[in-house]
Amino acid sequence: QGTRGMELLKNTVAVAQTNIRYHFTPNHCIYTNLNLIIHHDEWLKLTEGQSFLDGNIGYSYNSIVGPMAFEVGYSGLSRSLYPFIGIGYYF
Repeated sequence: QGTRGMELLKNTVAVAQTNIRYHFTPNHCIYTNLNLIIHHDEWLKLTEGQSFLDGNIGYSYNSIVGPMAFEVGYSGLSRSLYPFIGIGYYF
């Protein structure tokens, strides 16, 4: 969460993530995710790499076809907001 689908990162990536979910009925949920990402070409120099924050906030509904999700995310790499809509399960 938080990065766009086709953002390019270096060879080595480390991610720290936290998630908060609140189910206000059995089928309805709001959630937020926050990520800290660090990336660099070399494993031993990862702490010297570029870092950025990403996150999103969304709403999910468990329907008969699977979960339906609507969210808005922010990418710290491209510094832009993006929408996301998902229907059904991931395989």
